Amino acid sequence: MSSDGAPEGARFPVSHTWFRTGPTHSAAGTGLWRPDDRVAVLFLGHAALLADLLRAPSGCGDVVNGECRVDDSLLEAFCSAALAEYGATEQGIQRTLTVGLIATALVLLDRAGRPVPGSVVPEQQAAWAALRDQHSAVMPR
Repeated sequence: MSSDGAPEGARFPVSHTWFRTGPTHSAAGTGLWRPDDRVAVLFLGHAALLADLLRAPSGCGDVVNGECRVDDSLLEAFCSAALAEYGATEQGIQRTLTVGLIATALVLLDRAGRPVPGSVVPEQQAAWAALRDQHSAVMPR
């Protein structure tokens, strides 16, 4: 038996959260990402922490009925602020803690039809675009 009382090797169904853009009254919206619930909670928690630090909303709403609505305009402003903060800080640990979140948010932004914000120098834009593409490859829709 495992620590949670389940038989060893037992698998439980994994639930998924849809990240979508579009009006909340639209059942479909544009599907951006469909991670399992644990990954969605982790991402949203990190986004909320960074949003507090930046004093800028992330654009990611609460999960309601397995769905997280994303306001791509707010997400674009959030990514721009996060990239600016990343470029301005000399704190290596802060950079390390935020790079994965930023890359994941950039995938959502790209899938919503928006480019990497122009708040970074061209060399950094290319690096962020490459990291975004690496993350995109492992972010199911």
